Amino acid sequence: MRLVNHSGQPAELMQGEIVPGQMHGSVLTRLRCRLGPDSSLSLATGDDALLDLRRDRIEDEYGVIEPDIPYPRTATDVIVLADARCPGGPKVATKVGLRVGPYEQELLVIGDRVWERSLGAVTPSSPVPFELMPLTWAHAFGGPAQGPYGPVQHPANPLGKGYALDAGAAVGQPLPNIEDPQAPIRAWNDRPDPVGFGPYPFNWLLRQQQCVEIVPGPEREARLLMYPERGMFDRAHPRLSGQQLRPGDAVIVTGTSFAPRIAFALPPCPFELEIRIGGKTWVRELELEELLLDLRRGLVELSYRKLLKYPWVPHQRREVVLRIREPEATSHQAPIQA
Repeated sequence: MRLVNHSGQPAELMQGEIVPGQMHGSVLTRLRCRLGPDSSLSLATGDDALLDLRRDRIEDEYGVIEPDIPYPRTATDVIVLADARCPGGPKVATKVGLRVGPYEQELLVIGDRVWERSLGAVTPSSPVPFELMPLTWAHAFGGPAQGPYGPVQHPANPLGKGYALDAGAAVGQPLPNIEDPQAPIRAWNDRPDPVGFGPYPFNWLLRQQQCVEIVPGPEREARLLMYPERGMFDRAHPRLSGQQLRPGDAVIVTGTSFAPRIAFALPPCPFELEIRIGGKTWVRELELEELLLDLRRGLVELSYRKLLKYPWVPHQRREVVLRIREPEATSHQAPIQA
């Protein structure tokens, strides 16, 4: 099968034979938009234009964006790269909110604190006022704890801070800056799940708990079972993955340095796929696989994928044509009020 790309956007057909005679594939494409100060979306051009899919890993303090692969997500991932900003100047705490369709998550962002000993108890110090805080995993709960034989990494977020194995070792150590307001840390041995909006790696615990199972066996042997359909290839935090977003769903972000409030509706998918196999033709829509908001740069990326499955027949004509739907719908939803 070959891909004919008339969309004007980067795209790729990824395919392989899973079982003999049965082909599986997917067409992946991506649209990058500029986010205006009024929450409008317009196609990114010039230096911001998207020229290719993700061929290499992109890594910085905000997380790791892995290269594109043939395997689909379970539904739509939501990833936000941003900084929290306190309105009106430095404060000891603020909140950042995210609501996208069925997803809703709020972060409590607090100034720097350490555990200190007071009246025989280990308690948090008073927060230091701040104005800007990067929403990174380094500021969320986790990190290394000091054990008897050296550092012990927190399996759900080895980059974070606040993880301690005993009260004495906790004294003088920092608390996380990013917390779940529904599960605030009150004691040194609290163990909340780390929360954040950035990409969440497959090999961290919250993802592993979903798609990996250890089955005990005889004589201390065990089998490792993996379930790809449970989110193995999802890229967002588990709280922001696994549910499908639809055109018209509200996207609302509050409390970031880009703008105090962003609000727009997801645009319709601008693409359609014409599938030609043998003498038959089908036209299908693509599903939104990832919504990535890079609020450091004011960019929004929408990734779309369509899965394909078909029998392999020698010398049969097989091609897919990716094109813009009519009427063209690449952007330009008006800001929404919510």
